[in-house]
Amino acid sequence: MTPDELRELGNDPHFPNPGFWHDRLHAAADAWEASIEAQLDARIEADALRKRLEEAEKNHIERKHIPATPDDGYPLRILRVYRADCDMRWADTSDGDVGNPLTVALNEMQDKRAAILDRAIAALAGEEKPDGWVLSDGHRAGHG
Repeated sequence: MTPDELRELGNDPHFPNPGFWHDRLHAAADAWEASIEAQLDARIEADALRKRLEEAEKNHIERKHIPATPDDGYPLRILRVYRADCDMRWADTSDGDVGNPLTVALNEMQDKRAAILDRAIAALAGEEKPDGWVLSDGHRAGHG
């Protein structure tokens, strides 16, 4: 039986006590249709969330695995892994909305950590010597 067939049953003048059943059967059919619509909406939302999860899983990188080969590149590998973690962002919702002051502050701290690690990586890789950093000869960078 479908909701429309249930409504038709409520419209049948030969049905016992038609006035009593008409409203109840129509209300039941309406509730049934609303339930079907809610289920369809939930399936659509679940499918969208599943697709987002699958996409996130495709892009997921296990960031804490650091090849521990004991060579001169080991400290740089450690810093780069922790720097990659700084690309993660805090959000208020699963849609990525940011507005809560705490979430904004967490992301600002993440940016500051990233900047510090960027400088450390550049210094260790020999790309630059930021002001205030101690060089291998004992002098501070930026101070002659």
